[in-house]
Amino acid sequence: MIEAVRSTLGLSPAELPAAAVTAFVRPEDHQRALQAGYQACILKPVAPAAFARTVLDLMQGLDTYVPQGDANNPSPSGPLQDRQGSSATTSSAATSSARGGEAQPRLRALFVEDHADLREQIGWMLEEEGLDLVTCANGEDAEAEFCKGGFDLVLTDISLPKMSGVDLARRVLAQSPQTWVIFSTGYEMGNRLVHLGPNVRMLLKPFEFDELHRLMNEVRADLQVTG
Repeated sequence: MIEAVRSTLGLSPAELPAAAVTAFVRPEDHQRALQAGYQACILKPVAPAAFARTVLDLMQGLDTYVPQGDANNPSPSGPLQDRQGSSATTSSAATSSARGGEAQPRLRALFVEDHADLREQIGWMLEEEGLDLVTCANGEDAEAEFCKGGFDLVLTDISLPKMSGVDLARRVLAQSPQTWVIFSTGYEMGNRLVHLGPNVRMLLKPFEFDELHRLMNEVRADLQVTG
C-alpha cells in the first residue's frame, strides 16, 4: 500500500516515511514490511511513548534516509528498527545532533505529573533533551526528592492530587530561590505566576520539542551548566 501511495503522490521514501503497525511477531513478517517500503515496524500493543519515538525518528530521518540492499532486491532501511514496548534507538546526543547542534550540557530535573501516559511521554521528551531526570506522580513525593538536593529545575503539572504544583513550587523556591520552576499545564496562566520569581516559566500542553529546547537553553545559559 505504501508504495502505491508514494507512487500516486510522486513522493520518495525520504519524502514520505512510513511505519507498519502490526500484531505479527515473526521476523520474516517484519523484514517483508521493510522490503515493501516501510522504515519501521511497531508491534501491537504499543505504548504511547514508543509510538511517539517512532514518529520522531521518522521525522528526523527525512534528511538522512538512505535505501540499502543489493540492486536486484533493494531493502529500504534507515535508522529505525522493529519497535516494541519501551525500546528506543535514538540517543539524546543523536537527537541534539539532528536538531542542528552539539550535545547539550546536562541538567538535573525533577518532573512531576500524575497522569501515567503523560508522565511517560513528556518524561521521554525531557530525556531526549538531555536531562538527568527523576519523575514523581505527586507533589508530596516530589518535595521529598527535592529535599535530597542536586536539582537544577523542577517541571511540574499544576493540577496534582493533594499538593498542587503551585504549592510545590512555593516550597521548592522557599528552600532554593535560584531553582528554575517550569509549569507544564493545559491551562493558560497568563501573568498569574510571575510573583513566584524570575526563574518561573510555563509550557502550555501540548508543547513541541522546539519550545522545550528553547526553554532548556535559557535555563542552561542562566545556570551556565557544563557537561
